[in-house]
Amino acid sequence: MNRPFAALRHALTFKMTAKQYFVYQTFGSIFVNGVLNAGSMWFKRRQAVVPFWGWSGIAFDTLLTTFTLSALTVVFGTFAIHHDFKAGRFEMLTWTPRNHRVLKLFSYSTPLRATVFGPLFTLVLVPPTLGALMLAGVHELRFWPFFAFKVLYAVILGMAVTPLNALWVLTSPKRTFWEVVRGDK
Repeated sequence: MNRPFAALRHALTFKMTAKQYFVYQTFGSIFVNGVLNAGSMWFKRRQAVVPFWGWSGIAFDTLLTTFTLSALTVVFGTFAIHHDFKAGRFEMLTWTPRNHRVLKLFSYSTPLRATVFGPLFTLVLVPPTLGALMLAGVHELRFWPFFAFKVLYAVILGMAVTPLNALWVLTSPKRTFWEVVRGDK
């Protein structure tokens, strides 16, 4: 009777190494980012041409997408990692963020990390992306090319944000901001 779901049940209970889980988490984020960004196109469905500048333009949309998806990736990705860890799907890595020169810069607190990742990835990714579009002579895009750009951009954003967040969470205990402030072990 449960035979059709046997493969799914096995996949959900399969214990992964931290590296396998890292890849799994990245692909999950890429998929979710792509779907969310494609869904956001619903609001532009009647717009035959998307200008480069303006509230409904490529530049503003790219800025908003980068900030929002970066922060949401941290919040939901961290939740998913903690949920999967409690379910025993993988083991944490043995080293800690304190031993890593980049990871030690980020907070234990998920909301604070999300607050940092939003602006950080916006500053790192938006200027070169918009610069490349301007150098390519893009002044506007029709609906479907813009749709393709948004989905591709969301996938690339997922590939940039998720590994850093997942690596941080996989190497750190689940501690709240106040536990860190108080110095609790």
